Amino acid sequence: MQRRRFIMAACALAVTSATPGIALAATSGARQPAEFGFRIGDRFRCEQGTVLEVSEVSNARADAHCRQCSVHFQHLEGPRLEEGTYRMQGSAAATELFLQPSSEGAMAVLSRLS
Repeated sequence: MQRRRFIMAACALAVTSATPGIALAATSGARQPAEFGFRIGDRFRCEQGTVLEVSEVSNARADAHCRQCSVHFQHLEGPRLEEGTYRMQGSAAATELFLQPSSEGAMAVLSRLS
């Protein structure tokens, strides 16, 4: 449980300090307000040379105190990423995310405290 709290706190910090400017999209690809800053099809390059593409953005949870979404990335090229924090450069901004490996590539759960 402590690990989950740490991850949620780290993600909340990363999201609140990330450079805004990329619109969030639902899994259908329709544009939504730039709440979390990820759009399906956006590509990111990690410092390790790995290229990831956003394949899904979905709302995981929302209540009076916290909003969460999960961002799934498809691995396109470069070495597979292990669990950890990575600096990623997108077309509009750079960000740091705590990524976990998944069958397609990687995923991140982002939180925003109200």
